[in-house]
Amino acid sequence: MRTASSIGAAPPAGRHLPTDGAAGPHAPPSPLRENFAWTFAGNTVYAGCQWAIVVVIAKLASPEAVGTFALGAAITAPVFLFAGLHLRASQVTDAARRFAFAEYRAVRVAGMAVALAAVVAIAALSSYDAPTRLVVLAVGASKAIEGMSDLYYGVLQQHERMRAIAVSLLWRGPLAVLAVAAALWAGGGLLLAVTALAASWAVVLLVHDRRAAAPFLRASPLRRPVDRRAAARIVAVCLPLGLVMMLVSLRTNIPRYFIQDRAGPGELGIFAALSSLLIAGNLVIGALGQAAIPRLARYSHEGDLRAFRRLLAFLLAVAVLLGGAGLLVAAFAGAPLLRALFGARYAGRSDVLVALMAVGLLSYAASFLGYGLTAMRRFTVQLPLFAGSTLACTGACLWLVPAQGLMGGAWAWGASLLIELVATAVVLKLALRRRAAGGVP
Repeated sequence: MRTASSIGAAPPAGRHLPTDGAAGPHAPPSPLRENFAWTFAGNTVYAGCQWAIVVVIAKLASPEAVGTFALGAAITAPVFLFAGLHLRASQVTDAARRFAFAEYRAVRVAGMAVALAAVVAIAALSSYDAPTRLVVLAVGASKAIEGMSDLYYGVLQQHERMRAIAVSLLWRGPLAVLAVAAALWAGGGLLLAVTALAASWAVVLLVHDRRAAAPFLRASPLRRPVDRRAAARIVAVCLPLGLVMMLVSLRTNIPRYFIQDRAGPGELGIFAALSSLLIAGNLVIGALGQAAIPRLARYSHEGDLRAFRRLLAFLLAVAVLLGGAGLLVAAFAGAPLLRALFGARYAGRSDVLVALMAVGLLSYAASFLGYGLTAMRRFTVQLPLFAGSTLACTGACLWLVPAQGLMGGAWAWGASLLIELVATAVVLKLALRRRAAGGVP
């Protein structure tokens, strides 16, 4: 495997980015431990680079620029997550191969086009100034490119070829950091930096991701006629997941909307920078969850509920250990850590960091329970769960943010996650009980 330093430079002219050539369609799936190792490596570098982008903007620009970047993500993320329909989860858990790749691809392309149109409309109708609107549009373009890469990741993950996904992430992360840093260092401003980020992701999509998934798509060529009825069924099946992902994103971003409205982009930039440290835990959660969900889906499909519960219990133990470690670091070393990473203005809010680490613990556990529900293809039931969590976050923000500012946003976020965690545990327990009684997953 290449090191992070060796993949930071652009590929030589006339050469392709390296792919997972050994993982052909007829090779056996990799062991769970190996899949986790590759996924963890890829997600570690990629998530670290996502966090590094925030650091670069904070160092080379200002808290206001960080706030504008965070606002762009907060506006576009719910739109693209809804339009994306969490299609990858349906691809990965489609153990019976109900739908062809051509149908999944048609749904994803249409979804990204609709999302881009919606972001353009939101930007045009907003009261933000022209530079902020353009940054929002640039972030939207990067989300569309990311959505297309995710489509090919779904093919690879379904065949448990996590190494190829990791290679893509190992390219996307460092290239994005270099693009943002170069644009800001050259004095191009935030808009040019986000545009350069989107361009770097487009290169990886075209040069690596499509090639890596190609061996698994021989039986489903891209130019075959699309079965529109099958595509419509995919939308019907995945629509609840799209709504769920939109609600999850809204629940995460609602505190940011309130902070932006009450305190401005500077305070939002501080909140976003502190929240970015949760990436350290999310990369483990994402890597382990993505490696485990195909196996959880197979256990559920085969009725091996003992193995399902054992794997889920292991995941929850990881969540508790990881969240506890984050709390300890924030409590005993929060201020010097923030000063070293972002500067003195951020170090004065180490109390908010402690609260956010507590939020992280709840988030990690809730995420793993959500992976369990998704592996059982319990899509529709997740909609009321996250709708209730999002409403709770909104109500808590209305009450807490005006009085407590950043700390109020953190506590409102945590309260909604606690509600989600308890409700998801109850629903998952009932789903397992029904499956044990002979219910169809």
